[in-house]
Amino acid sequence: MLHDQMKSIKVLGIIVFIIGSVVESLRLSKVVVPPIKKIGESAVLSCPFELERDRLYAVKWYKDNEEIFRYIPKYNPPMNEYRVDGVHIRLSESNPKQVTLHSLDLRSTGVYRCEVSAEGPSFASVQGEERMTVVHLPAEGPQISGSRLFEEYEVGDLLELNCTSSESFPPARLSWFINDIPINPSYIKTIYPPPNESSLNSMTVTKSISQMSMRLELSHLEGGSAKVRCVAHVFALFWQDGDEKIVSNSKDKTGFDLRTTYNLPIVDNRETLFLVKGGGSANHGNLLILLSTIGLLWFYTR
Repeated sequence: MLHDQMKSIKVLGIIVFIIGSVVESLRLSKVVVPPIKKIGESAVLSCPFELERDRLYAVKWYKDNEEIFRYIPKYNPPMNEYRVDGVHIRLSESNPKQVTLHSLDLRSTGVYRCEVSAEGPSFASVQGEERMTVVHLPAEGPQISGSRLFEEYEVGDLLELNCTSSESFPPARLSWFINDIPINPSYIKTIYPPPNESSLNSMTVTKSISQMSMRLELSHLEGGSAKVRCVAHVFALFWQDGDEKIVSNSKDKTGFDLRTTYNLPIVDNRETLFLVKGGGSANHGNLLILLSTIGLLWFYTR
């Protein structure tokens, strides 16, 4: 009986030891990698592991499954980097818990993984990964073009415009608005790049072109004009730019561009106007002049 009790106590002690070892062994909550960076910038990859009772054996970093960095405290020197396209490590700003990349380019885009391993007796291992995309922003805002930019428009006229954003990676997404209301997607056609083309795999900068074609309705020209806007964005919360145009039906007024810059923390937004003025506005003006003239004549002849 006593022998069985002692055996149970030993088993219980082993279980407690194992649980304690697991609870107080190597831990990694999350790998921190900047999701978006611009060409030429630096990036800090963070691997905030906690050893607890373990002793560190090695820390290794990979980009798309290729090793780029290794830290082994028993080696001299303990840090070593490996040549991989698009990866430039600044060793002076790196340590077991972080790696600093500099001079980022499009090839720096990829999935970065950190692996941490402990020495015996636990030989514990933890890992985590995150993706980083390096973007090439357009050199300028999108431009609206069309064959009738300086002509008059009437209700029922076909409004056809193109919007072009300069080269970027990934290609800018283009959206259209009329009087600040999104235009029905059925009126919009993506000319370039083709909708089924995967830009993230090509790693090349490319321009974006969108075509908008719609019939002007009376509701578009309420107040005598309509404002058409094209907005380009690369990752909606990272970069945004717009172009708006104004077109007049008056022969003495031409279309013009108006660019405004908003200095926001994340989004850079510039817009140019395209105002479509309906022919009905001129008729309303003539009617007001006629009524005013009749009123003056009545006042002086009564």
